[in-house]
Amino acid sequence: MFNCSLLACIEKIQQALPPSSLSFPTLMSLFTDTSLVAGTLLICLVGYLLRKSKAEIPLPPGPKGLPVIGALLDFPTSKPWETYSKWAKEYGPLTGLTLLGQPIIIIEDKETAIAILDKTGTAIADRPSTAMLEMTGWTNVLACLLYGPRFREYRKHFARAIGSSTAVQRFFPVINYRASEFVNNILNAKSPQDLVNVINKNIGAIMLYTAYGINLKGDPGHAELMQIAEEGPKEFDIAANPGWLVNYIPIMQHLPSWFPGTAFKREAARSKEVVLGISDALFQAHKLRSDDGTPIPSLAGDYMSDDTTMTEEQISNLKWSTGSFFSAGVDTTASTTTSYFLAMMLHPEVQEKLQREVDSVVGSHRLPELADRPNMPYATAVHKELFRWLPAGPAGVPHKARENVSYGQYVIPNGAMVIANIWGMLHNPAVYKDPFTFNPERHLGPTPEPDPLDVAFGFGRRVCPGNNIADNIIWCFLTNVAATVNVKKPVVDGKVVEPPVEQCHGTVSRPALFDYDISPRRDLSTVHQLTGHVIDAWH
Repeated sequence: MFNCSLLACIEKIQQALPPSSLSFPTLMSLFTDTSLVAGTLLICLVGYLLRKSKAEIPLPPGPKGLPVIGALLDFPTSKPWETYSKWAKEYGPLTGLTLLGQPIIIIEDKETAIAILDKTGTAIADRPSTAMLEMTGWTNVLACLLYGPRFREYRKHFARAIGSSTAVQRFFPVINYRASEFVNNILNAKSPQDLVNVINKNIGAIMLYTAYGINLKGDPGHAELMQIAEEGPKEFDIAANPGWLVNYIPIMQHLPSWFPGTAFKREAARSKEVVLGISDALFQAHKLRSDDGTPIPSLAGDYMSDDTTMTEEQISNLKWSTGSFFSAGVDTTASTTTSYFLAMMLHPEVQEKLQREVDSVVGSHRLPELADRPNMPYATAVHKELFRWLPAGPAGVPHKARENVSYGQYVIPNGAMVIANIWGMLHNPAVYKDPFTFNPERHLGPTPEPDPLDVAFGFGRRVCPGNNIADNIIWCFLTNVAATVNVKKPVVDGKVVEPPVEQCHGTVSRPALFDYDISPRRDLSTVHQLTGHVIDAWH
């Protein structure tokens, strides 16, 4: 039934598996041994037979695939959100398939996502896990945590600290301050990587303060904390790579480290140090009070006071929940902030209109603050369009069904992986006119197009708990940049350099690196004077 010989099938599997730039063995690199492949296929066959009855539940239509391996040869290895949308055109808003016996359901439109992920309560509130994620400790962070008492405790913590627009107002001063520092920093950025570093530093500083009450001042200790945090997203992408052989043969995690093919154990141990650093080192550095004794608002501080006695379990939950906020918040917020610079280069008319609105509200003697937001509808439209145009989490993080869930004539089986294709929802031409064009005007007027923020932060019990903080950071940063600098396409040797409009592959997808030209709108001394007022007020 395979329509190909075993060797040909192995070759196709090699091509279909996610490529890895890593030097240690993954499933793909180990598949060069035909005998090992045959053994792996045998294990997959056993799993396939064990789960065959589950697979016979009427899934939604989708790629049929082959026995045992399912739709492995059809499954995308890069930018899967684009393939999901192509499948939706053929199969409809709900695509079903199996991958090595694992049922996968892909949701392509908002209404279906709400019906399946929002309205079914906790039925599809779990996360799929892998042996590698468990070995590295990532299953302790909120994004990967299984639904249960710890998950609910984390969410309760977030809801109390940052779960409403009122709750996050206490962090407005640090956001306004960091937006001013950001302006000073980008004027000194010279390369594509410089811009990325500046964005990471300033957003990371806000997250560091919000989570732990630590005011980043540039001393060596704080630089080390930032380095720990910046390593987090990189390590997560490595651990979450589905190509690890141990994910398919979990018993391998119990083999001794000297055994052939167990280099993944060394990688897991190294990655676990980073994960523990995020939870332990950052927590140990938390600060409840400023030097003059004033209480500092933070997620950690909301749980603790100078005389609080906490159990070990409470301390562990606090470490991991604050670490979850910090490690996840920087990368996603930085991605959307980076998109602003790309959009302004491509659409100078948007930048000019935004600058006119900012100038009309704040004048020339101060910088925008979050309190100005109700008076800047066009800035808010630009902000919304950034989330829609290049979403930071284009395919979200998969959900996992905790029980059988009926939807129409289909059943989402217990254990199925459920993916909300956020990119597809935000680029649906039936919902957004010319969806690949950056156009803030779509969010204005008496009949605006649907608010992308209702989709961009996810669905159900797994919606991003830091959405209020991220939302305000991005708005404040983009208005401060608009007030002080011009962003243009660079000119090299008399030729305009066109920036690439491309998202990188990953759970969090940033725009590909691009060159730029950033120059002050006013005399540089005037810009420094404006930012100086905000910075001095903060200190």
